[in-house]
Amino acid sequence: MINEEIRDLITRRRHQILVHSCIYYQFNTNILDDHTYDRWAIELGELHAQYPAEAKVADMAKEFEGFTTETASGFDLPYHHPYTVRKAAWLIEYHNAQIKKRRSN
Repeated sequence: MINEEIRDLITRRRHQILVHSCIYYQFNTNILDDHTYDRWAIELGELHAQYPAEAKVADMAKEFEGFTTETASGFDLPYHHPYTVRKAAWLIEYHNAQIKKRRSN
């Protein structure tokens, strides 16, 4: 039986890793500290190892085949997908607006 909570966590981490890889590699910027990215990547690698059935049915299973804590840089992920690029661009814009807002207060 599939643990839906674990499957959803795997999906969420995959989306986070993919979007932040796009922000880093495609937009050449970073809005997430390395420690947080590394923590998410390690957690995702461990989830893949501990819950292979959930990993197989979670979103983007094919894109994350072979993803482990050792291959967690995100460089080889398909972060050029239009949805991912739009989400990454939106997050960068939101992040920059929040910084600007804090500076003006």
